[in-house]
Amino acid sequence: MIFRHYIINALALIAVSTLTWQATAESFNYNYEDFRAWNDFAGSQCNGLKNSPVAIKTMECTRYADYAMSHGDCQFKDTTAVILKNGVQFEINKDATCTPSNVIIPGIRDTFHFAQFHIHLSSEHTIDDQFFSAELHMVHLNADNTRAAVIGTMVEPSRVTDNPAFEPYLQAFRVARAAVECKSCFSNEIAEADYKSPGNDNNVHPYKLVEGNTFYHYDGGLTTPLCNEIVWWNLSDTVMDISVKQFNDLADIILNTHVEKDGQCQKITVANRAGSTSRPVQPLYGRTIDRICPSHLLSSGSIPTPRCADSPLTVMVNGKPRTCDWVGQMNSDWRCANRFTRDHCPATCNGDCAADSQGTFEVTDRGFKTCDWVATSNTALRCGLSGVKETCRATCA
Repeated sequence: MIFRHYIINALALIAVSTLTWQATAESFNYNYEDFRAWNDFAGSQCNGLKNSPVAIKTMECTRYADYAMSHGDCQFKDTTAVILKNGVQFEINKDATCTPSNVIIPGIRDTFHFAQFHIHLSSEHTIDDQFFSAELHMVHLNADNTRAAVIGTMVEPSRVTDNPAFEPYLQAFRVARAAVECKSCFSNEIAEADYKSPGNDNNVHPYKLVEGNTFYHYDGGLTTPLCNEIVWWNLSDTVMDISVKQFNDLADIILNTHVEKDGQCQKITVANRAGSTSRPVQPLYGRTIDRICPSHLLSSGSIPTPRCADSPLTVMVNGKPRTCDWVGQMNSDWRCANRFTRDHCPATCNGDCAADSQGTFEVTDRGFKTCDWVATSNTALRCGLSGVKETCRATCA
């Protein structure tokens, strides 16, 4: 039965020793009312320093580069649409023999393969403190399943006609709902059209929803328990517009689908009382958000002036890992007097914006390193690691 995937998402659980992905129905009994309880799950990273979502502020382009998006050859017959307790999900079948879509993110030495997309009601990220009606996340995995990448977009019901690129996926969700809906507690008769497949031989091209857009890019985590901090986030700065009817259908599927459980019809959703299936924004803790713009937008004189920025990486201070946000809080003058923080956090401490950090800092998946390590060998490769260029400024210049 389609509802066998009654899970939070395809990345629900990571076994710490192997970083293999698992998903179970019973692992995470959570909701969107009591977020503090998320910290109580074994292995939870929901109180970490690289959590998501975050609040984004509009900015000029910080980089001009192109995302390499390949559509693959998967068709709708290679996929499954499911209704989840926190939304809807469209996924590539695990036994599919097709080649999924994939993306290469500028500056990241990995190819990420499309696994699924899901939708949250009310956006999780904000842009200039503004929430949006929904947020769509395309989840990708690298070859060894140790890192994920999400291509995301805000969703708004502002079209006067249906969005043709989104409609096949919405139809797949209608079909999934019709297959599991508890008929005795469904007040309105499910329309016959809801049983019609979007077309098994139609190609799955999810990037048509976001192609050519500019993206906000940062290092973060999953927005559901266990909040694993393994995600390269790429959030489109252009809203995906759908029709009012499409949005109403989507919201109804997420909030009002029932299944039979313990002899009773029960709603699947764990949305809060306002109908939201989104986590609140989390602190940045000194992380840098880039706005990566397509290279064709680059023209003479349009390159932004380099900004003086704190390192987004954690630095060791008196034996404890600290962020530049911590440095900028109370006693900032005293904290900036430490030689390991002054040039690590030049914006906060009025340090040398062109100098290397003198501290020992944490590099994702590499442990604690220094700028001497960056300069020793494979410098170009090491400068391309997240946050290193902003930390070893002279070495990586």
